[in-house]
Amino acid sequence: MIDDEAYRTCSACGGDCPPEPCGADGIGARLVFVCPRHGAQSIMDPFSRLR
Repeated sequence: MIDDEAYRTCSACGGDCPPEPCGADGIGARLVFVCPRHGAQSIMDPFSRLR
């Protein structure tokens, strides 16, 4: 589990970035956290710890 939720915060304005599906492949799924004003901020695989 990720304790630090900085990946959800926009580096430009400090706002909360809602998650959006980014795709999946045979290995896993990814979410991208997008600031409405500044675009994509981070991409993560929420299931990586299970592999």
